[in-house]
Amino acid sequence: MPRYVDVIEEMGDSFRIGGYVMPETSSNGGNGGDPGGAATVIWMFLGLLAGVALVAKVIVSADIPTGEPLPLKETVLLIALLLGPMLFLNAVSDQLIKEVGREKISWATYWTTMVSITVAALTLLGVTSINDLIDLIEAWKAHDERWGAST
Repeated sequence: MPRYVDVIEEMGDSFRIGGYVMPETSSNGGNGGDPGGAATVIWMFLGLLAGVALVAKVIVSADIPTGEPLPLKETVLLIALLLGPMLFLNAVSDQLIKEVGREKISWATYWTTMVSITVAALTLLGVTSINDLIDLIEAWKAHDERWGAST
């Protein structure tokens, strides 16, 4: 918490004459806290969201029947498409956390990089808003009804 000083105060290599002074812990270049598992959960959730969107788009566009068993190759491919974005974002996050630990980047750079990668991935998948997710769900329902009605 910042504190207000009225007098001349020695501040490391400099002096402060009145005004607000931030505590020493905030002058570490943004590397003060470790988000730990919270960051991993965030990126895994967003990666899973991207994977679900990717699998739904593939199933709808390739007109893959739902409710029928798939051949092993297609099953493995769809599982890889589902989990791939999540594992990719987790790997990038782990590497950037290592770079923060080596003090090569700050946490601000970590968050900016991760958000940029996630936004770019979702944009490439055509998910730029909640409306895009709603449209994808409606397309999935229409696809599912078409295949459900024929069986």
